[in-house]
Amino acid sequence: MPVYDPWELERRIRQALQCSNHRCDCHKPRGNVHCPVHPPDNRPSLSVTVKDGKLLLHCFHDPRCPFGDIVQALRNM
Repeated sequence: MPVYDPWELERRIRQALQCSNHRCDCHKPRGNVHCPVHPPDNRPSLSVTVKDGKLLLHCFHDPRCPFGDIVQALRNM
């Protein structure tokens, strides 16, 4: 099983989920990005962060947004 660097994954996910509007909060270094589960997401709602060496994802658009759906959407990108 491959081992992934969580900080590299965070960087790649953030880059992939930024919109083309450079004024959007998704371009801030620690801002939320656009959740791939429920596009179009006009407000960045997906928190992507690393804590204690673990990649954490949480959607604030819909607290019931299933983690598995987020991961699957990222894999399909």
